[in-house]
Amino acid sequence: VWMPGPTMLWRTAGRSPSIKRIALFSSVLTRSGIKDPSRVNSLSYSSTERVPYLIKIFSLYFIMSNLSNIKMSPRRELDRLVVPRATIVAQFRDYHPEKFSSQGDPRIVDKWVQGLELIFEVMDCPDRYRVTCAQLQLTGDARFWWNAYWSMRPGEKEGCTWDRFKEMFREKYYPTYYRAEMECQFLSLKQGTRSVDEYETEFTRLGAFVPDLVRTEAQPAQPFTDGLHAAVRHNIVGYRALTYARTVAIAQEVDASIRREANHDHLQPISPAQSSIASPVPPAAAQPLKNQKRKGSRPDRQEDPTEATANST
Repeated sequence: VWMPGPTMLWRTAGRSPSIKRIALFSSVLTRSGIKDPSRVNSLSYSSTERVPYLIKIFSLYFIMSNLSNIKMSPRRELDRLVVPRATIVAQFRDYHPEKFSSQGDPRIVDKWVQGLELIFEVMDCPDRYRVTCAQLQLTGDARFWWNAYWSMRPGEKEGCTWDRFKEMFREKYYPTYYRAEMECQFLSLKQGTRSVDEYETEFTRLGAFVPDLVRTEAQPAQPFTDGLHAAVRHNIVGYRALTYARTVAIAQEVDASIRREANHDHLQPISPAQSSIASPVPPAAAQPLKNQKRKGSRPDRQEDPTEATANST
């Protein structure tokens, strides 16, 4: 049985067999338990050994051939593709995620989902494994609901994405009154005295209850802009066709600039003329004499000496 090498596989795929790609593919084969593929055709390999190697090589080859549209580095994507599910689950459990049993305040649902998403982000968990990890944390009534839901939909569970899981979860464990309250808070949300970062965090949290308004990248930009402080909003309205991410970035820059100017004005040193201590005012000038008359007042009448003598007699 002839075993193709990395160069031949890349040429078969119609790609340029660059040294970087060949080295990457060879490293993947090595990590997958395959010996040096360039020596597979040598006499050191028996026919029975070549068959499983051939299967592994072509399986990885098809994975490699579909990496043209990835957004991250090929090596990182390959690590995610070849890692077994059991390894992902073991890594997930090492973070000691919380259990969920469907009891308590509806806000616990948000806290639980956000905790899982933080773990998934840290461990770089692929999307298709997130639902698997999350369902392991369901207990009590939540576990019963999960099993019953999919028992009525056979064959659909494998296609459940993480976004679909969160949508199902919120529909189940957010009461109608709670969702209506969160929707009202979202529609009336204003930045106020908060920073843009704090406002954006609250906007995102409440936006989970109104997915129709924030389903695309462009739609959330308008309600987000409407709730900004006037000083920040006036610097954004001149832009057109901004995405939500770009709107947030501009708002953060403007808000930071305004706060820096406010702090600068508040901490600006006082000039020497303003900081000099006024000299004490003499008591005579500070407090008018009792008999001192105002300017322009009628002078006191002078007493006649003869009249004073007559009065004394």
